[in-house]
Amino acid sequence: MTISFIMPCYNAEETVERAINSFLKQNHQNMIELLIINDGSTDMTREIIHKFSGYKNIWIFDKNNTGVSDSRNVGIKHAKGKYIAFLDADDILFPNYVDTVFQQLNISPVDIIFFGYEKRSQKLGSYNRVIPNKRLYMRNEFSLLLKTSIEGQYFGYAWSKIILTDLLKEHDIKFDINLSLAEDAILTLECIKYANKIVTLDSCLYVYVNNSDDSLSHKIRSNLFEEKSYYYKRFKYELLKISPEAMELIYREAFYSILDCMIQLPYMHNNNKYKLIKKWMKSELWKEYKFLNMNAEMLNLSPFEKISSYIISINWPIIIYLYFRIIVVVKDLKNTAKEKICKRL
Repeated sequence: MTISFIMPCYNAEETVERAINSFLKQNHQNMIELLIINDGSTDMTREIIHKFSGYKNIWIFDKNNTGVSDSRNVGIKHAKGKYIAFLDADDILFPNYVDTVFQQLNISPVDIIFFGYEKRSQKLGSYNRVIPNKRLYMRNEFSLLLKTSIEGQYFGYAWSKIILTDLLKEHDIKFDINLSLAEDAILTLECIKYANKIVTLDSCLYVYVNNSDDSLSHKIRSNLFEEKSYYYKRFKYELLKISPEAMELIYREAFYSILDCMIQLPYMHNNNKYKLIKKWMKSELWKEYKFLNMNAEMLNLSPFEKISSYIISINWPIIIYLYFRIIVVVKDLKNTAKEKICKRL
């Protein structure tokens, strides 16, 4: 067995069959397997996936709901392939996925393969592709890989990579079940830390389907700042083990962690937003951000990000809140307009 695809699913009755069929359309079915982990679904997901239980290369695991990270860890534990890949239940594999990967492995076996993906928005009827440049990276070049992949937006997704199974199992690398966001990025850093050879392919092999809207109101987390702080600590810790000189990437992560919280702040279910901002200002993450702001010239910020950085740095909670409140209102109005246009077409 060469590749084990791991697919967790939770209440994915509308999309899971499409994802499985994209696996079955791949060539070399005798050399790949699909491990489906049903994470306690309460809709028809279980009934749908069990229709495929007769396939010799499809394995189904039913478990209680413990989250996507734990589900993926179950898949890693039972994987028999030399390499592990990930597939989400609402996404799609391009038909040439396995052929392209096999071609690369025949040329030069590596520890990790990065590849491109297509992002589709079902609601807005749009898509865009993110495709890396083709390159082989040796261990002494991983700092460059990190910078290029993070800035190129193909770093932080488990499904945009194939990872040597022994690399995961020998070093006991698992998804952090304490993380409910950006867990893929931490696992990627841990894998890079122990890898010797990594290749990036200039091929688009995966379709990431964004079924949700972009209004932000659907994905609000009451403890977002605490989660971001925990993630940032782990990111910084793992990154410095790989590339002690990569301070720019650390500054970048601190800035975007703060920015993400600020953009979602107006939708948080908290009656006193100003008091919440004051609480955030006392945190370690905010202190890191203040240091970052002194080194902002290291980052290639957009005009919006530069203005946001300045607004945050003035440390006036009421000004910060009003600014980001305006930003999200404008953003939601734009998305509403796009949706109306799509419905007319």
